[in-house]
Amino acid sequence: MRKLLKQYFGYDEFLPMQEEIIKNVFEKKDSLVLMPTGGGKSLCYQLPSMKLSGLTIVVSPLISLMKDQVDSLNANGINARFINSSLSAKEISEIQGDIKNIKLLYIAPERLASEGFLEFLEKLSVSLIAVDEAHCISQWGHNFRPEYRNLKKLKSLFPGVPIIALTATATEKVREDILSELSLGNAKLFISSFDRKNLNLMVFEKKKLSQKIVNILKKYKGKSAIIYCFSRRDVESISELLNDNGLSALPYHAGLNSQTRKLHQELFINDKVDIIVATIAFGMGIDKPDVRLIIHQTFPKSLEGYYQEIGRAGRDGIESNCILFYSRGDLFKHRYFINKLSTVEKRKSEFENVKGVMEYCEMNSCRRKHILKHFGEDFLGECSGCDICDPSKNIIVNEGLFSDKNKKLIYDEDLFEKLRALRKNISEEKKIPPFVIFGDVSLKEMALQFPNTENEFLKIKGVGEKKLKDYGKLFLNAIKIHSALRLKNSFDENKMVGSIKHCAKTRKMVIKKVSLYDMANNQNVSVSTITNHIGKLLSLGIELNLEYLLPGEKDFKKIVKAFEKFGVEKLSPVYVYFDSQFTYEELKLVRFKMLFNLRGY
Repeated sequence: MRKLLKQYFGYDEFLPMQEEIIKNVFEKKDSLVLMPTGGGKSLCYQLPSMKLSGLTIVVSPLISLMKDQVDSLNANGINARFINSSLSAKEISEIQGDIKNIKLLYIAPERLASEGFLEFLEKLSVSLIAVDEAHCISQWGHNFRPEYRNLKKLKSLFPGVPIIALTATATEKVREDILSELSLGNAKLFISSFDRKNLNLMVFEKKKLSQKIVNILKKYKGKSAIIYCFSRRDVESISELLNDNGLSALPYHAGLNSQTRKLHQELFINDKVDIIVATIAFGMGIDKPDVRLIIHQTFPKSLEGYYQEIGRAGRDGIESNCILFYSRGDLFKHRYFINKLSTVEKRKSEFENVKGVMEYCEMNSCRRKHILKHFGEDFLGECSGCDICDPSKNIIVNEGLFSDKNKKLIYDEDLFEKLRALRKNISEEKKIPPFVIFGDVSLKEMALQFPNTENEFLKIKGVGEKKLKDYGKLFLNAIKIHSALRLKNSFDENKMVGSIKHCAKTRKMVIKKVSLYDMANNQNVSVSTITNHIGKLLSLGIELNLEYLLPGEKDFKKIVKAFEKFGVEKLSPVYVYFDSQFTYEELKLVRFKMLFNLRGY
């Protein structure tokens, strides 16, 4: 399984529980998987599909989510397609005609209401059925979809086929509904930890809101953010406010026509706009991994909905911030809509949900612990990722001086930006979202590791065989050019002291393969001066064979890697990194050799 994981998805290790869930699938047993957004749910059915002989059917609620997932799978070398209302009858017919070559077929739940489509499915060799966003089947779920009730037919249509139902948020009542509605009486329950360690949870007083939002977003220029608002009017006014302040924002709500909504979503996914200001109608179909900030302008109506909405931040595992602006007065907005519900039972249930969010907002103890407790999980770790456990976050935001204090990897930021630009160019040419090519995690690792061969590039997280084939040369070339420029710019020949007479004497000794120490003794100078002579000669374009002075091949490669990691500007970081294993002169000579090769002598 790990071979397939690396080959198609570019990962060496499974995330927690993935391997156990996949094993259950291969044993042809049903599964109910509760895993937070970004926890790796999709892989639990995508990877088995590569080993199973037949077709994997994936029921998914939103068109945009289907398209992103299918694009990502195809980019990984997995033949996937979708059938939904965005396709013409001719396009659907072509997909159905090619069904034997397809490994994963994504469909909307509405398709299962069509007798003709059901007849088509019955003729297929189906090995696995995945029901994504399974909470939509429950009337107690925060995104109840009546058409999900069509899924009742699946178990009777395919009695021997395992079903895997997946959701990011589900209370005990919702879990029971999912199992009942899908007839999964013997399903094994998999509950992953709901703790998203990379998300900072913050609740702040709703005063001077406009000023605070603008100040926060200015710190996020060039990064992706979502602002959730209570009403369409709020969406429009905040979107206008941000644009007036030089920020790149677009609105998204049900009052806009479907074409406009689709366009705004695509611009956001393709990194052509930084901020989406939206009602909760936005986001369920967003698979964008690099959203760095979620803001709630009004507190949401349930903790389940809130946790799913903030789950759209930091899906790539990089630290991201979730800010909720709270005012007790906003309760009246919620009460107005609750009172319109048809039954007393529903009104009571919704009001309890709202009260639960208010309790979360008004508490004085760890927010992470509270929200995980709501999902039945005891949080035993230390939290520095909420405003209660780290009060400095509270002070910073309430003064309107929010700053992003994310921990940073020691990677080359210039190279990262160059790789981002390359990724964007490719995405525009291929008409696919940038993250489908490589996520930020992969680009940061490239800017840290500086791979210079295909084998090294394949070791980068997120690089599988198909992506190596499609993009390896382009990215390796960009890394090579950046490395060359960095080396060239770091070399200051004026520091390489020594008269021409003394340098000429050193040159003759290098030709005779005299050691550094013997050269130094012969000229009555330090070993450091001799290495500077060598640097001066190289800068003048004089060819020298330094091989006999350099460390062995294995050590040489280790030192080169260290220079590529820490930069060639200073010797000290590399010296410290190797804990004095190599002398400064050895490090200098390796650096000269790197430059020597670069200039093509």
